[in-house]
Amino acid sequence: MVVCLPQLKSIEDGIENISRRQKRYAVCSALAATAVPSLVMARGHRISKLAEIPFVVADSPLNKLKKTKQAVELLKKLNAYDDIEKSINSKRIRPGKGKSRGRRYTRHKGPLIIHTKSASDSLVKSFRNIPGIELVNVNRLNLLTLAPGGHLGRFVIWSESAFKSLNSIFGTFSKWSEAKASFKIPRAVIGNADVTKVINSDEVQSALRLKNSKPFQPYKANPFKNIGAMLKLNPYAMTQKRRAIKRYFAIQKLKAEGKKIPKKPKKPSVYSKGVKKPKDKTKAAKGVKGVKKTIVKDQKKGKITLTTRKASPTWLKVFRSPAIAPVRSQDEITPKYQ
Repeated sequence: MVVCLPQLKSIEDGIENISRRQKRYAVCSALAATAVPSLVMARGHRISKLAEIPFVVADSPLNKLKKTKQAVELLKKLNAYDDIEKSINSKRIRPGKGKSRGRRYTRHKGPLIIHTKSASDSLVKSFRNIPGIELVNVNRLNLLTLAPGGHLGRFVIWSESAFKSLNSIFGTFSKWSEAKASFKIPRAVIGNADVTKVINSDEVQSALRLKNSKPFQPYKANPFKNIGAMLKLNPYAMTQKRRAIKRYFAIQKLKAEGKKIPKKPKKPSVYSKGVKKPKDKTKAAKGVKGVKKTIVKDQKKGKITLTTRKASPTWLKVFRSPAIAPVRSQDEITPKYQ
């Protein structure tokens, strides 16, 4: 089955015409889709009670039909009336403006009957008044009837004569069409259109691996609970944990012996009592090179005292560098008026 529906291209002046060969390919694709039960059921047709698809009826019972009542009885005998009942029950009022413009009701599409008779034949008159049914001559097949709305897989009831005339109308893989000049049916892309059957076959299933029920999801570990994640962030964490474990067992041993648990020694701090503070080396004698004087005002006593400290190299560099006046541009210079 080759799916090749023509796409109408919109242009400024209207709609661009599609080539005749492309239209014929599209009709062939729509005809092939009517022979695939899965596509017909996917479109919503009731064909579960039918013997086979495509559904071909002999000419003898069809030619005897004179009344609509006889046509309904024939469809019930063929188990094809379920789809018509579905179409009858689907009748509803159209939403919007259309109901005031001569198209008040809508219903689902029913079976399409393809025949070889004229429009005035008793076969056409007996079926045309049944809701949902459409009739078309095999020489006038088009996409509007084979794939309404662009959806492939319409339920088609063939007459025997119409089904046999397809080879002469559309041709075969090796024979040209008699009705259409220089035309053959397109070759199928796949031999079996039942893709579900192909996938579920033993040949395909034996070559497939088992389905992965649990798809891969990246695991984000918590470093406070996962030691491996913590070591990536802090390589020293293992040493800290080992020391904490050793201290824990040592404390448990002392508790069992009834001894006093020593406190963890603290690192000496310059601010703790009993530790001598380092001498302030910032003070320098008067007259020493590189010493600057600062005035400090004591807020409490209201006295002004002079303190000296050694100047930093950066401060000396700034202090000793000569003062350079900034260079002004011509725009900044004030003009002299005479």
